[in-house]
Amino acid sequence: MRKHYPELFLALTIKEEFFGIYDAPSREMAEKAFQDWKSSIPEDFRKYYGPVANMVDRHHRDIFNYFDCPVTNGYTEAMNGVMKAMNRLGRGYSFEILRARSLFYRVMRESGTVVTHTGETKDISKPVSTTGDRIEKSYGTPISTLESLAEHDDLLRKS
Repeated sequence: MRKHYPELFLALTIKEEFFGIYDAPSREMAEKAFQDWKSSIPEDFRKYYGPVANMVDRHHRDIFNYFDCPVTNGYTEAMNGVMKAMNRLGRGYSFEILRARSLFYRVMRESGTVVTHTGETKDISKPVSTTGDRIEKSYGTPISTLESLAEHDDLLRKS
């Protein structure tokens, strides 16, 4: 591919180097990797990757906070999506009421144990360690529980 499509190969390389930033073992190294990546973008490709670099610069703190606490808000976004879908069903409840019911409905709370990130470089040839600092975390409502309750209208009934 490099020989026949050098520009495509370069674009792919730039993208992969950007994704590699998240493999950094610490926030400082990730921030340096981002700066190195940004400065390595050839002028011809700045129109494509410049908006990405600008977005990371604008949201720098939030993006690199991942390295201090490697948890995403994907669950929250998915849960909000379920609540918005239920809101669209037109049951007469506001989004705020649906959200409150899902957050505080006693059946829906779930907790578990998390092994905290050690900051060590990961080696895929070694098994993942399950030892380390354990912290009890509340994960809120499993989406499957919300879906099941919504199917049977149990979410909207008084608990």
